[in-house]
Amino acid sequence: MQLEVSHRRCVKQILNVGRNTNTDVALSCLNVESAEELIDFEKLEFFGQLCRLPVRFLAKKVFIHRLVRYCLGCVNMQGLIPDIYRLLQKYSLMPTLETYLERGVFPGKMSWKRTIKKKC
Repeated sequence: MQLEVSHRRCVKQILNVGRNTNTDVALSCLNVESAEELIDFEKLEFFGQLCRLPVRFLAKKVFIHRLVRYCLGCVNMQGLIPDIYRLLQKYSLMPTLETYLERGVFPGKMSWKRTIKKKC
């Protein structure tokens, strides 16, 4: 939240407008996303990298283990997996996860990037 507030203040400072100026207007004037959207995009992009990572890597094995545990109901988990799950729900991307878990199929790098750019 502090990062978001700082980001908004910087945008308004760049535009040389008052603190009471509507944040959405200030962001759109500079064609800039909110800090939250930028962070969401990066997390979803990282999720895509993990999904496309070959199985021989330990990071992939840990990722799959934690993802499956979370999907099976381990709700007290913290960290990246619950964040990713929340973001997939927030941006209506759950079908991508379901396809990945059922068939092991994930969109290519550029396709995934275009998808999350549209949604975020």
